[in-house]
Amino acid sequence: MDASRIIKLHMDNFGGLQDTEGSRTIGSFASFTILCGKTAHGKTTTVRAIAFALGDMPGSRTTETGRVTMTIGRGKKEKVFERSRDQENDLYFVDNASVTEQAYLQQLQSEGVNLQMRMHMVHKNGTYADLILQIKSDNAGLLEDQCGTSELKQQYNKLQNELKGATSESEDADLENETSQEVKKLEKELEEVKEKRRGEFNKFFIPMNRRLDKVYKSIYGCQKVTLKMVPTVKDEPYLGITFECKPYRHGTTPIDVELLSGGEKKVASIAFLLALNLVKGSPFIVLDELDKAFHKDTCVKVGPALQELGKEMQIVAVCNDKHMRRFATKQIIVKLEDD
Repeated sequence: MDASRIIKLHMDNFGGLQDTEGSRTIGSFASFTILCGKTAHGKTTTVRAIAFALGDMPGSRTTETGRVTMTIGRGKKEKVFERSRDQENDLYFVDNASVTEQAYLQQLQSEGVNLQMRMHMVHKNGTYADLILQIKSDNAGLLEDQCGTSELKQQYNKLQNELKGATSESEDADLENETSQEVKKLEKELEEVKEKRRGEFNKFFIPMNRRLDKVYKSIYGCQKVTLKMVPTVKDEPYLGITFECKPYRHGTTPIDVELLSGGEKKVASIAFLLALNLVKGSPFIVLDELDKAFHKDTCVKVGPALQELGKEMQIVAVCNDKHMRRFATKQIIVKLEDD
């Protein structure tokens, strides 16, 4: 089955558009599309508009206003998603028919958009540059969010607290026999939950780790580089991870990702995001300020890798670097309408 992709985007009075009409159409988009142009001409606004059209994440409401129409295509079929918001109303349309927010999101899901993954599909203002460090300090939380193990995590924490309390009580001699039986019971239940949680986590973690290393190698065009996640607790990988990295031209000894340069950290972060979206089957990913902090040599390496990965998942990136732009399937110059 053909994967969905963004065909075009239309904005009306969205995000402070500075042209005279207050509206703009961007597209059509290709498998690896680069948005380029002068500063403050609407490249980042376009990225924000895509995020707006994908709807809000649970527990978070956007402050953006305006109207965005996004056409998504799968094979020869196209579906038009429109969201319009002012200070009072938030309206949703699919193929010009008014729908509820829930129905709108269901239609997006039918086009291959994983609703849990939306916040990892669109990245504004280059905020992902140090993502690799955030993941390391997040105790594998981002990974576990994608595993569907939240209920097991709650059971695990509950049993740990109960076991801690029961163990403390066992110090009372009068309750020793009774509490020792309770401790054994809780220990057994905790081990069962650990095994289930580990099994579900590894269903995602193992293929994600393989894909991460594969993407990292493809970016540098070198089989000697590596980027792998390593659990801080071997038998409980969901408790935290670190990264084993052999970066380009750094020798053969793995180093901590914190020792990478700014550009190298960004490459590692991009590799992680690409791998995450590929494993989760996202139809597209959007990256703002892709070339920021990159040297020419890095752009020359990242460009062809994204061109190749664009065959599996549509990639839209904001980039003005001429060395990377030449690898795009399509370049779109974003400019003010009255320029």
